[in-house]
Amino acid sequence: MDYQDRGIDLLLSGQSPLGELLAAPSAPLLDGIAVCLVDVADPVRRARLAERAPGRWDPKAIDAYIGWAAWHRKHALDPSHRPDVIIDNSWPEMAWHRWTGWNAGDPRWHTQVLDTTNRPVTESVDQVEQWITEQRDAHQAGQLPLSHGWASWSIRTVRSSDPVPPEAGVPPQPVDEASPTTSLVAQSDGISSTFAPLPPRRSYFA
Repeated sequence: MDYQDRGIDLLLSGQSPLGELLAAPSAPLLDGIAVCLVDVADPVRRARLAERAPGRWDPKAIDAYIGWAAWHRKHALDPSHRPDVIIDNSWPEMAWHRWTGWNAGDPRWHTQVLDTTNRPVTESVDQVEQWITEQRDAHQAGQLPLSHGWASWSIRTVRSSDPVPPEAGVPPQPVDEASPTTSLVAQSDGISSTFAPLPPRRSYFA
């Protein structure tokens, strides 16, 4: 929070998945949250572990590491996938209820996956840097789904051809059935914000 008050973005590098970050007590106080999973194919992961610290990882430990990576991939796509992995025996102050009712279609549940398999380190670094720039731009444009207020929003979904509900506060837009687009509209306590165009399904926060 101190960094935010000083106008400094914080890049947290670690193994904390999206669900854990959103459940942190101070998470709703942040102006914006974006998550990226830097991934690699399992055979490459095994090889890297062996090369990085020969003899440190026995086969059982490596298998556990691979299983942890597999869980991260599924968690990144679907909040309902084995939430017990991070919830059971966790710190009592964690607010898991903020997202445990969400489904995979909730636009707030988004983790960018960057696959570093067969990529040199410099190219992977460039990927991460580009992602950071894109998230900053989205935040400044008011198009970051996990912007301030996300914890109090609820969501409902309608067909992409349906008109925007009046309570969303968005002017009617012509619908192109051949190439439908939509806007994500967030409402909380009477305040609405419009986010970037999304794929051909229209979702609204109410």
